[in-house]
Amino acid sequence: MAAIQAHFASIAHHDSGVRQIALTLSATFHFRAGQYLSVVHPGGVRIPMSIASAPELLPRLELHYRPQPGLPEAVLMDELLDGAAHGSCDVLIEGPFGDVFVDGPTQDDLLLIAGGSGIAQCRSIIAHLRSVRQTRDVHLLWSVTAADQLYCDDELRAFATWLHYVPLIDTPNAKNAAVMWLRRPAAVSGGRIIISGGPGFVYAVVDALAEIRATVATVESDVFSYAPRR
Repeated sequence: MAAIQAHFASIAHHDSGVRQIALTLSATFHFRAGQYLSVVHPGGVRIPMSIASAPELLPRLELHYRPQPGLPEAVLMDELLDGAAHGSCDVLIEGPFGDVFVDGPTQDDLLLIAGGSGIAQCRSIIAHLRSVRQTRDVHLLWSVTAADQLYCDDELRAFATWLHYVPLIDTPNAKNAAVMWLRRPAAVSGGRIIISGGPGFVYAVVDALAEIRATVATVESDVFSYAPRR
């Protein structure tokens, strides 16, 4: 797979620690809403990053990134962003990757469940659906550990009439607010479910869905491919 050169157009820092990175691409790049890419470090390490923008925005891409102390890939990504802040404004990307995506408009019920910065994948999906004039209702749950992590809350609240957005914040009695929400009566009525976030979050949601015996067409997550349960 050939790498494509990308230019750091802007890097916005949110109080939550998330960095919203805008890239402009030097060559044709095709992806479907929900897929991800790899940023290629000069040392050869591939850093997986969710795409937060719709395919319709190309050749511009948006990535959402939250530094994770101690994670080797995060150290390398921080290095690249520090270089961009000091004039080194180009980077290589590869992709797309991932089998979880949406080609809209949707014909079935769709529930998106995001944990933390997993909202980036969901944002790409709903941005794409808005571009293709979605009309069927879509439900989006965004579960975070603290209110200040809802870095695009205002945007999602006013996104579209068909988007039913529910922000969820962990409490001492609900360590995974999404799981608690799913245990409500008739919380899930059927259709397709896409879960995005870290493996721990995703599998906790999967277990909650099994517990309530949700009747859904599919439950999907990229985690099933890169961090399968043993």
